[in-house]
Amino acid sequence: MALVSKAEVKTHNEIPSSDTSKDALINSLITGVSRFFASKTGRDFESESRTQRKYGHVGDGIIRLKYSPVISIDEVRRNDIAFTATQLANVRFNPDTGTLWLDKHGVANTGFYDADYEIDYTTGFDVVPDDVKMMANELIGAILLSPGASSLKSVRLGDYSFQRFIDDVSGGVGALVQSTIDSYKAIN
Repeated sequence: MALVSKAEVKTHNEIPSSDTSKDALINSLITGVSRFFASKTGRDFESESRTQRKYGHVGDGIIRLKYSPVISIDEVRRNDIAFTATQLANVRFNPDTGTLWLDKHGVANTGFYDADYEIDYTTGFDVVPDDVKMMANELIGAILLSPGASSLKSVRLGDYSFQRFIDDVSGGVGALVQSTIDSYKAIN
């Protein structure tokens, strides 16, 4: 999943398209920033097919999908049997929160909610939002302009290590990143 293309990064950061000396770094940064943003918001920004399993009782027929926004519900299986087209048409969902409401209509009601479910669905935005593209370009540009440790902080906890962007990156890009993350953070 990539929020921006290499060409967009180069154009935004005024790097000549003929300059290929930073291409590998730019590609790595695009991947890293895209993963970072998806993990911090809990959202997919490019279309991605997913499967979620829910075993056992589903309460009152509500299933909350892990990823959002939801573009489509492609298939629902109850105890390994796919819903018919009519049954699938009765599955309501909130695309922003990824909440599904299963409807017993047209299905034998016995044990309807006490079953194993698998949901195939597609998440993402039809087009990556402009403010997300801008944030990705700004963040990548800040790292390219200050390649030292000033833009990233490494933290190690036992065998686990990670890097995070610090707040004072290139004139407040860290605050821009947090603001953009907050505005897209998954609600569910």
